[in-house]
Amino acid sequence: MLPVRGASTFGSGLMYLPLAVTLAISALAGGPLTSYIGYYNPVLIFGSVLMAVGSGLITTLRPDTSAGEWISYQIIYGIGIGLAFQPPFIAVQTVLHDSMVPTALVLLSFTQQFGGIVILSIAQNVFRNRLANNLAIQVPGFDPNKLLGSGALGLINAVPAKFRDQVLVAYNGALVDVFYIALGLTCLVAVSTLGIEWKSIKKGKKK
Repeated sequence: MLPVRGASTFGSGLMYLPLAVTLAISALAGGPLTSYIGYYNPVLIFGSVLMAVGSGLITTLRPDTSAGEWISYQIIYGIGIGLAFQPPFIAVQTVLHDSMVPTALVLLSFTQQFGGIVILSIAQNVFRNRLANNLAIQVPGFDPNKLLGSGALGLINAVPAKFRDQVLVAYNGALVDVFYIALGLTCLVAVSTLGIEWKSIKKGKKK
């Protein structure tokens, strides 16, 4: 949302703080909370639902969205990510036999990293294609090669000043399409958590 909000690189970093701070705090709290409850499922399910709600709210962002709204959306999303981060690792160590735990942890970490890389590539392609299509609609006579030549961040200066508002609308629309990818994935995560085996981590420690 950097060009849409008219923020500098530093300002964009500050705008990301609500998500980063709440993610870090909730990730630290997720482990002790799971230990207190005795089951990893409640924290995982609650965190996944918050992720889905937060990502759904983020898809409503527009150029004129108030600061209170985008900050609160990030907080909800950040809490969800943080709470849902630790339980999968706890579940693996609780459900599987000790001999299988190291392999499972490696596979889980690999899946998280590799999945992020794949989705990032998909999101980048969706963003560029949707931005080019939106600009072709919003800006008469727009040449898609300008997007390749100036880059997304320099695009605002690559078109006539009278089309600035249309560029912002097109840019925001492309970002929202990317946010829909996140929404679909978080909803899939929320549904899949319902199928995870319930097992007490406290009983596991006694064995």
